[in-house]
Amino acid sequence: MDPLYINILLGVNSIIFLSLSLLHVYWASGGQWAGGQVLPQMETRGDKVFIPGKGMTLSVAAGLLSFSILNAVNLYNQRSQPLFRYGLLALGLIFIVRVLGDFKYVGIAKCVRNTEFAQNDDRIFIPLCAYLALSSVVAYFF
Repeated sequence: MDPLYINILLGVNSIIFLSLSLLHVYWASGGQWAGGQVLPQMETRGDKVFIPGKGMTLSVAAGLLSFSILNAVNLYNQRSQPLFRYGLLALGLIFIVRVLGDFKYVGIAKCVRNTEFAQNDDRIFIPLCAYLALSSVVAYFF
């Protein structure tokens, strides 16, 4: 595969992860936009399965930022550090697991499908995670 395509994948992934990281920082600092649509809901009353605190939300933001940095490092130092390349493979595996889900509330194998989150998961989150999984594995191998 042409290195230009891999560079584009890595750059796009880095921007996606950075954007998601900033969105989580926004939520941790009290922002409300789209916050009610991104947490799994129970089927009966629509209550959230869990409500993460600021610490958990900032931890997710830090993880997403590290994913962004991992993609950027691979973009600028291709083939120089095998550890960073293996990071892409690990990232791909993480998002494959997310696509499959927990067999109850998230992923393609979820049972609860009648909530706003489940619809967003099918429409937005699963395709995004599938793209991130596939592009990370492709970048690892090429």
